Amino acid sequence: MRTRNGILLLWPAISLFAQAPSFDVASVKPSAAGTRTRILIEPNGRFFADGVSLKFLIAGAWRLQPYQISGGENWTAGETWTIEATAEGVSVPAWEPPFLPDTIATRVRSLVNERFSLQSHHETRELPVYRLSIGRNGPKFKVTPSPGGRPEDITPPPGRAMAGPGAVVATAIPMQQVVTLLGRWMDRPIIDKTELTGYVDIRLRFAPESAPRPLPAQPSPDSAAPAPSEDPSIFTAIEEQLGLKLEPAREPIDILVIDSARRPAAN
Repeated sequence: MRTRNGILLLWPAISLFAQAPSFDVASVKPSAAGTRTRILIEPNGRFFADGVSLKFLIAGAWRLQPYQISGGENWTAGETWTIEATAEGVSVPAWEPPFLPDTIATRVRSLVNERFSLQSHHETRELPVYRLSIGRNGPKFKVTPSPGGRPEDITPPPGRAMAGPGAVVATAIPMQQVVTLLGRWMDRPIIDKTELTGYVDIRLRFAPESAPRPLPAQPSPDSAAPAPSEDPSIFTAIEEQLGLKLEPAREPIDILVIDSARRPAAN
């Protein structure tokens, strides 16, 4: 471990997860122009990704947000790929985007390492963040000790969440998942300072355009652009509806730095 220019290097440049489980069969090829991003994961271990960039794959497999990935040539974010792969004899649990389930994530890491010749390393950098803490009047959601024993008529089911532009609904999820959900709309990491344990139910509505990193809106057949929302900003909604608050700060954050990568050879 050594320090250089104020950056703490955790380990040298290596090919990460070289010994991780791999897919039994995998095909990687350039996506057709205009291909929309989509991912399909089947319980029997089939993985299909269309219109995904290398950085998109890295974020999903390493469970990183885009702002936690640094370096790489322009093509690592601009060019997209179609991947069809199968892991025989594995069982894949239900999963929630954007991160991949463990059994698939480890194999995508191996695929990225092998097919894209990824060389990378981790660094800890002090970056702008949001600190998530409890508001002045306390949390405004229910906290339970475990996800069990929930009423069967709750939607979504316990341990699951539904999120879209301007809305989040979740039941019986840990605070770590709350942070992950809110992070989808943020341009910097969220650091949980609430010290809340157990599982929470949340309902949040906010103006989609107020988010630092808005989710893509679905095209409307009735108008060229959606009308501005009358809901509060995401920061106001988090404080008023959840009893939490986000405050700007700076914290050391883990970053994956791409040292080099190559376009995969044609299958």
